[in-house]
Amino acid sequence: MQELIERFIGYLKMKNVSDGTVTLYSFYLKKLSEEIKTPAEITLGNLSKITAKHEWNKPSVGIFLRIVSSFCGFLENENVIQRNPLRGFATSKLETHKRYLILADKEIAKITEVCDRLLPIKENIAIRLLCETGVRRSELLNIQVKNIDLKNRAIYLDKTKGGIPRVVFFSKSTAEKISGYTTTLQGEYLLPKMASTLPFVIKKVISLAFPMDTEKAKEITAHSFRHSFATSWLQNNRHPVVLKKLMGWQSLNMLNVYEHLQVGKLQQEYNIFLKKR
Repeated sequence: MQELIERFIGYLKMKNVSDGTVTLYSFYLKKLSEEIKTPAEITLGNLSKITAKHEWNKPSVGIFLRIVSSFCGFLENENVIQRNPLRGFATSKLETHKRYLILADKEIAKITEVCDRLLPIKENIAIRLLCETGVRRSELLNIQVKNIDLKNRAIYLDKTKGGIPRVVFFSKSTAEKISGYTTTLQGEYLLPKMASTLPFVIKKVISLAFPMDTEKAKEITAHSFRHSFATSWLQNNRHPVVLKKLMGWQSLNMLNVYEHLQVGKLQQEYNIFLKKR
């Protein structure tokens, strides 16, 4: 099984996928190989046992299943198996969006405060950038030191999901932390070797910030911060076109994902209107 996984990882590298993606695939496929020894054992039942054992949240389970499905698709093309057992099983992206919990501004402030008090500098910076920029997980992990402009508190993202480079910004306090931290780095990436540990860092900081809310620690993911950023932007009446550029959306159609907050905002504005009549 391990030999097949290594062949698949080699195939991904030949396709020039990002280092973060390779690390992510390697992490989940390692968990697969620890429990499953032959391709014939890859069934929904056995995969369910693996996800239950690790107590992954729903988004993590979705990532795991999509990675295993991709691996099985490779095995099918290589004539190792006759048919991908997960073909057509993955949920749609829109359904995945609906599962993410949204963090309110005061909750983001609490998380930042906990980061400053309790997290090592590398983990602190990772969580701060998730809170302040709305970047995707893969984009965060592929930030290169050379692409950080501390003077203007900006990051040039050249490895994005859509392939279109963009710029995001961060706070003065985060800039100060990055400035000191980067002097200790030797490689080209800002957050090396965090692909497999980031979910656990997020779970840790959420547990520390909200010790009485065990469900929140299970459900919050890196993408939750992205949705929370966009939600806060819109709730504070900032321009949607600017948000589109910051988020790297192809069109404003992505705003449909946030219809839940638009209705509430409309009602709030309507109530203010009635009081002033």
